[in-house]
Amino acid sequence: MLTRIRFFLLGCFYGIGILSTYAQVPVADFSASTVAGCGPLTVNFKDLSTNNPFSWAWDFGNGQISNQQNPAVVYSTPGVYTVTLIAKNASGGGSERKTDYITVYAYPTPSFSADITVGCAPATIQFTDHSTPGQGTITSWTWDFSDGTTSNQQNPTHVFTQTGYYDVGLTIVNSGGCKYRGAQGRYIRVVPGVQAAFDWSQTSPSCSAPFNITFLNQTAGPGTLSYNWDLGNGNTSTLANPPTTYPTNNPYNVTLIAKSTLGCADTLTKPISFQQSAPVLTAPDQACIGGPVSFQNSTSPPPQSSSWDFGDGTTAAVANPSKSYAAPGTYTVTLTNIYSSCTTTATKSIQIVSTPTASFTSDKTASCKVPFGVNFKDQTPNATSWLWDFGDGQTSTQQNPTHTYTTLGYYAVTLTAGTSTTGCTAVATVPDYIRIATPTVAILGGIAQGCVAPAVVNPVANIGAVDGLASVVWSSPDAASSSGTNTRTPTFSYTTEGYHDLTLTVTTVGGCTVTQTFTNAVLVGTPTAPAFTAVPTVTCANQPVTFTSTSTPMDLLVWQFGDGTTVQTTTLTPVQHSYSDTGYQNVILTVYHKGCKVSDTVKKYIYVN
Repeated sequence: MLTRIRFFLLGCFYGIGILSTYAQVPVADFSASTVAGCGPLTVNFKDLSTNNPFSWAWDFGNGQISNQQNPAVVYSTPGVYTVTLIAKNASGGGSERKTDYITVYAYPTPSFSADITVGCAPATIQFTDHSTPGQGTITSWTWDFSDGTTSNQQNPTHVFTQTGYYDVGLTIVNSGGCKYRGAQGRYIRVVPGVQAAFDWSQTSPSCSAPFNITFLNQTAGPGTLSYNWDLGNGNTSTLANPPTTYPTNNPYNVTLIAKSTLGCADTLTKPISFQQSAPVLTAPDQACIGGPVSFQNSTSPPPQSSSWDFGDGTTAAVANPSKSYAAPGTYTVTLTNIYSSCTTTATKSIQIVSTPTASFTSDKTASCKVPFGVNFKDQTPNATSWLWDFGDGQTSTQQNPTHTYTTLGYYAVTLTAGTSTTGCTAVATVPDYIRIATPTVAILGGIAQGCVAPAVVNPVANIGAVDGLASVVWSSPDAASSSGTNTRTPTFSYTTEGYHDLTLTVTTVGGCTVTQTFTNAVLVGTPTAPAFTAVPTVTCANQPVTFTSTSTPMDLLVWQFGDGTTVQTTTLTPVQHSYSDTGYQNVILTVYHKGCKVSDTVKKYIYVN
């Protein structure tokens, strides 16, 4: 019992103590990890309230609240914020308000511009800062030009040396320590610079002063270009392609300054000069028809190319041509020289004269023996020089030479005659003009043939006599009679069959005699009547028919069977023949004896079924 009373007393004692502690309301208080900074600003709050609160209500002034004892909050918007804490326990609650406790500084806003955004390499560009600090002032600038270089100036000037596109970035920091970066992609473009270039063309094609030309501007570059010319002759121009005149062919230095609105420029100085030349055409005043005429271009300095018009419809494109004219007359030859900037022309008249017609004669042209002396006579009009070629390797320059040939043969004679008034030459060539040959004899056709009745034979002589025939004598010991012994075609009569000789003696005008005996030259035979039988005379196609001849005497039988088939035999042996065509077939037999052909033939009819 005493023990229970002791515990009760202790419990009351402690109970009174506990009640006295919770009887006091909290005294709210707090602190912050930071009270000022650049947004987004993270602040860690710490509860410092007394009297053991067990609940908390925070209002951070930016629309956010929390019931944590030690919350963390992020301030994103720049400004000044009042923070309130209410802390509670069983006895009640206490609050703490800290006015304008948290300050969030504003970020700066980068902004900039450039005096040009497209420029020629090397491009010098002025950048200007237009940034706003947000609050306070801007304390630093950092530029990045994307070419490996930077700047800390507020308004820097930068030189871009390479072509291409460049990003430009700017980072700024304000007095509150806030940093921000802005950039413009491909903001700067650097293009190749101006390249001055020009050529010129001559507007007057003359190769002598004054020279009128027009310049051809070939400058390339970006932007809008302007030009300043110093033409080297005391004149200037701002035209793109100015014309001008130069009084001499001396060289002149021409200067072109080309500028671009993008800030770049280029200067080119180039000398120009002119080809001054007078054409020189060299050719004879007179030439012969058909002969080569040489033309020479003696112009100095030599042209790049030349062309010739010879006045007869023909042309040439070589420096020194040669040609011949086909008709006499006066022709105007034109030479045109072509240079890089001009053309020159020269003309000349040339007279083409006819050449003399060379001709000659001689006292004789043929002989049957050597030596053979010939007297030649020139008949060329107005000739003053002569060159004879006698065809045997010998020549002469006499007008009327005498020449002796020592070898048999046929010789062409050529006379080349010239005239001193025109210088032209004429040539006359006569092939085989001189003929030196012994006579030749032969019987045309070989053996003469005939039939005894009596047989009349007319042999034909084939005689070669370059100097002409004086006499022709025939003889035949076997002939019964003869006539025309001094003719090429005599008549001989024979009464006996067999072979007979002929002898021919020929004498030429030049006194050469040739005798030739032609052995067995005449063949005389006996006529034989054709006779034959055919078995059967009526037959079938493709069945043999036997033909038998009884014609004697004979040397040759010629069978013609009527269907296009011919058979020759030298004996009386029967022959067989088959027909493939039907109907009547006409058979002809011809009999030859010692060259004597029977004039009548026997015809038989074979009928084929």
